[in-house]
Amino acid sequence: KLVNEEGEEVSSQKSLCDVAQKYFDELFKPSNGTHESVLRLICNKISPDDNERLTAPITREELKDALFHMHPDKAPGPDGFNPAFFQHFWSMCGDDVFTAAKLWLDRG
Repeated sequence: KLVNEEGEEVSSQKSLCDVAQKYFDELFKPSNGTHESVLRLICNKISPDDNERLTAPITREELKDALFHMHPDKAPGPDGFNPAFFQHFWSMCGDDVFTAAKLWLDRG
């Protein structure tokens, strides 16, 4: 049993859910405070050089380097394959992996 905002004990499934939802909604709602003092410390722009590097198209070598720096037994991705698979078969599938990654990154 839970107690609602009126101090009444509730026991029905719907009432229990309502009390729990109201409790967590209140617990996790955004505070009314501001973070101005912290936000003022954050630089709000990057240099043109940084922007150029961040927006440059990915290269096949950059992708391969990132893949080969991953631990081979890292958890598999959504395709079910871990880095070891791609590292081992890079000579066979590297071009396809690069094409797929580039397409995905280009589409945003």
